[in-house]
Amino acid sequence: NLATLLNLNEEINIDEKNKPYLMGFWASNIEDSVENALSYRISLKRLKLSELANEQRSKSVIGGKKPKVTFYNNYSISSSDGELNVLNPNNSSNSKNETNTVGINFNWLLFDGGNLKYNYKSLKEKQKIFIAEYQKEEQKIIDDLRKKYIDFEMSIQNIYASYEQVEAARESLKISSMRLKAGVTTQR
Repeated sequence: NLATLLNLNEEINIDEKNKPYLMGFWASNIEDSVENALSYRISLKRLKLSELANEQRSKSVIGGKKPKVTFYNNYSISSSDGELNVLNPNNSSNSKNETNTVGINFNWLLFDGGNLKYNYKSLKEKQKIFIAEYQKEEQKIIDDLRKKYIDFEMSIQNIYASYEQVEAARESLKISSMRLKAGVTTQR
């Protein structure tokens, strides 16, 4: 039933007769655990990447207002042997053609009705939302980890207390068995 509940393979057998043993304790302190959780958490990395992508989009939008200058150079060479569109072509005739075109394109959007400005402002506001979500997620992770760490410390204390109770019960059993061996009449 436990293997079914945990969705384990059927090949795994759980032996109830083996006693559980302590494998070890968590050796990291809370500060190291928080630092590692924040640096390796995928949800935080996704939020950070979304924030960076939004920042790049805002830079791209504001770049649309700046003038755009394009230089271009087209160079082509063509050659042909013979003559075209003639009844008796002369095959020894050669023609070569070379063209080079150089130019500059200049494009500057002077008026767009404030569209770029408002797109930029909306992306900046979205940036603030991403930052707030990141901080919220980060604080949630820290709080969850601190709560788990407190639960962990309490569990350790419970294990120590249970161990001491078991030792006290063994000692009591040992004393009771010694009294029984000494005789029932000597007990009060």
